[in-house]
Amino acid sequence: MGKKILAINPGSTSTKIGLYNDITEVFVTNVQHDSAKLAEYATIGDQLPYRKETILSELDSHKIDLKTIDAFAARGGLCYPVKSGTYTVNDLLIEDLKAGAQGHHPSNLAAQIAVGFSKAYGGEAYIINPEVVDELTDVARITGIKGVYRKSLIHALNQKETCIRCAEKIGKPYSEANFNSTFRWWHISFRS
Repeated sequence: MGKKILAINPGSTSTKIGLYNDITEVFVTNVQHDSAKLAEYATIGDQLPYRKETILSELDSHKIDLKTIDAFAARGGLCYPVKSGTYTVNDLLIEDLKAGAQGHHPSNLAAQIAVGFSKAYGGEAYIINPEVVDELTDVARITGIKGVYRKSLIHALNQKETCIRCAEKIGKPYSEANFNSTFRWWHISFRS
């Protein structure tokens, strides 16, 4: 029997969740939130109980027992910069997300929900490739203005998925591909 993984992805206007048995999709849903309902909350952090209840309701409608989940895979959120990858959710990460270390966004709620489920029902809580992935080279940080340096703030999960699909399209393994993208405010190199 494979590992059951619940993916949690709160966005600006929706909450996406997916249940997987290893890499096999069991179900995926995207709950759209009414803007008037979201406006009831003074801060994004105040949405936490609402977003959590949204997920619990969806899981209940699919008869999913959270005690059977092995891992909660949360969208990373805007924590302090890290290298791309998968990280265990810990207290320091939760503090960063609550404080809005790199800004306030609904994605900051994902790890909080995941660790809450982990503590209540068992299973591990992780984040994957948060928006604050920083793999810039020193040269890429140069702006040409003394004392002013570029910061990396990019949706790495989307970038990596795009590169994986591109590698498949050109018939090259992702691990052997080299994709470079230059953006207005940042530069990031994907190379395995």
